[in-house]
Amino acid sequence: MTLGNMRQLGVQRLVAYCLNDACRHQGLIDVSKYPADTEIPWFRDKVVCAKCGARGRHIDVRPNWKEQPPSKSLTGKEWR
Repeated sequence: MTLGNMRQLGVQRLVAYCLNDACRHQGLIDVSKYPADTEIPWFRDKVVCAKCGARGRHIDVRPNWKEQPPSKSLTGKEWR
């Protein structure tokens, strides 16, 4: 997925998770200044945990789906 795909779905930020069992810190990343063709996995090697300093394979970066606006269902009900 690219930032352009993510933005089309209404999501503007990434969430980074520290996978270190002793830490489990998470934070939001503003990616508004990055081009639309930037792939989300590219950020994994760039992020450093602000709490424990973990990086690389100890970090997971994903779209912050909690920002996505609710969508209407086929039955007209809203889910969320």
